[in-house]
Amino acid sequence: MFFADGFTDPGRSNSSEVISVFNPFTDPNVNFTYTVTLSFTDGQTFSTSPTQVGALRRSSINIRDVGTFFGKITLGPQFRNYAISVTGTASGGVLGSTPVRVAGLVQMTRVDSGLVAALTTYGQAIGNAGTLGAGNF
Repeated sequence: MFFADGFTDPGRSNSSEVISVFNPFTDPNVNFTYTVTLSFTDGQTFSTSPTQVGALRRSSINIRDVGTFFGKITLGPQFRNYAISVTGTASGGVLGSTPVRVAGLVQMTRVDSGLVAALTTYGQAIGNAGTLGAGNF
């Protein structure tokens, strides 16, 4: 999944941008992991370590809480805007042993309590990331 409109203003401590990833697999034997990557205007990228999410569970990452992400953002206003990609794999259980590329169900939520504003959006699929079909869920 891809979000072209990532934005964090380090001067606004009452704002947050959270990436949430839901594992849609019902089979607890499916091993589902995802990684969040931020891409900046200077070509530099930073990624989280792979995060495992249990069956029918959600995991969330606040951009401000990831040191490499927020550290880059604070280097200057040109780094407040960035692209976000979420990639993932699943294997085991009903999927078999060969990993399948699937990002899960991904949303970005931006909240600014000072402006009393919030936005939730779903990303755009990138490449051949697999499909979510009834046969696996």
